[in-house]
Amino acid sequence: MSNYTEELRLNQYRLELLTEAYSGYAYSLSGDEKGIRPGDSKDGTLIAGGFLSAAVYCSLYDQETCKKWFRYAADAYAQLGQPFWKLVAVCGDWREMEARDEFSTDQGAQSIFYELVWRFARKLEVREFAGSIPDQYRAQWVGRLGMPLQVYIDLVLVNSIENRADTKFQAMERILQRSTEHTSLLQSDRYHWEKQIGALPYEPEVLACCVAFLNQVDGFEAFTQELRIRERNTRASTIPLRIAAGILGLEIDF
Repeated sequence: MSNYTEELRLNQYRLELLTEAYSGYAYSLSGDEKGIRPGDSKDGTLIAGGFLSAAVYCSLYDQETCKKWFRYAADAYAQLGQPFWKLVAVCGDWREMEARDEFSTDQGAQSIFYELVWRFARKLEVREFAGSIPDQYRAQWVGRLGMPLQVYIDLVLVNSIENRADTKFQAMERILQRSTEHTSLLQSDRYHWEKQIGALPYEPEVLACCVAFLNQVDGFEAFTQELRIRERNTRASTIPLRIAAGILGLEIDF
């Protein structure tokens, strides 16, 4: 278990308080300890968001415990009928959670993005699915980082990352770089960053991609070695990847 609070210039005690506050608030709204009660969606968005915020904060200092909060959040989003649950379930390495509805690519680029990462993490015919995505969606921006869907398609379509010029490696590095830019922008407002007001320290979609990526055994060591030798990659840029490794119980040395 690793602690990334100092690297991100955050106070661990404050993050622990935020974790307790958000999870406690979600519990109080839900009325039980398993997310939203069946048929009760009045406060569903607040419940799901509360558990998700608790999970993200907890992941910075306790990668084992945070899985519980991610799974509660995934269940809450699923009960709301929001496909975002798939990304959140991947963050918590919740491979047992099953889809409750049939998926169709006509649901739009954003839903395709969620389905793609979820399938990638679970190795569910992801290459076939990625190849079937209509061209009209591939250039559309998805997620809160605003990256083209094609970047995530590239992430899953290549089998091996042993070659440093490989598309999969480039896609993963691009996602990490965009995440670093996003975090740096948030850190530029020191007051709000240190108090964690207005935004989470990283976007869950990045962690989901990292968890899904590290679930693929082939080329893992080559990828981590390549990250170490590339000068433009700082330790800060690999924090989501290292959090993902902690969630999966992998030893990763950056």
